[in-house]
Amino acid sequence: FDAYVDPQKQYADVVIEVLPTQLIPDDNE
Repeated sequence: FDAYVDPQKQYADVVIEVLPTQLIPDDNE
């Protein structure tokens, strides 16, 4: 189960970091 969850966590971390910048066009960071 961990073998399936760990990659999901890594992918989720990337999405969490990327999405806010896409949702807020005014944020250049």
